[in-house]
Amino acid sequence: MSANGQVTFDDFAAVDIRVGRIVEVEDFPEARRPAWKLRVDFGPEIGVKRSSAQIKNYGREDLEDLIGHAGSGSRLFPVPARPAEIALRGLELARLSPLAEWHYRTAHKDSFVSIDKAGDRLGWEPRLSNAETLCATYDWYLAHRDGLAEAGLTHRVPWDQRALGLLKRLA
Repeated sequence: MSANGQVTFDDFAAVDIRVGRIVEVEDFPEARRPAWKLRVDFGPEIGVKRSSAQIKNYGREDLEDLIGHAGSGSRLFPVPARPAEIALRGLELARLSPLAEWHYRTAHKDSFVSIDKAGDRLGWEPRLSNAETLCATYDWYLAHRDGLAEAGLTHRVPWDQRALGLLKRLA
């Protein structure tokens, strides 16, 4: 580390960076900001490790690109935040919603992860846009969904489809 407390490139280059597969996700309500607890499988050499993540909200254009890619015929339409929050709270209290409180209380707020420092200091740029990443993730899911049940639970509580079914009929 440099004298001013900054991490040097040599420090960064010495870090062992690995890629793993997320095998379990659950809510992390104790976190200061909404987050998920993760279990990540790094393969036989390292095994499964625990982590946490705050997931980015995607823009409307990114989600529309994903819907078009998936060919689902779904539509996005704006809903005022406060009435939506009240309706989702009611669905949660009736145990008809798959969403936890922090989902609907924060969904309308902007959140992002800045990559500015990685670009400025290291010249790094992402290979894919947000929309391309969403579509690639969707394609990976379709190719692997039959084997995902073997990996374990992906959420603590199975999603109740009654509220989603009602919304599909209304849309």
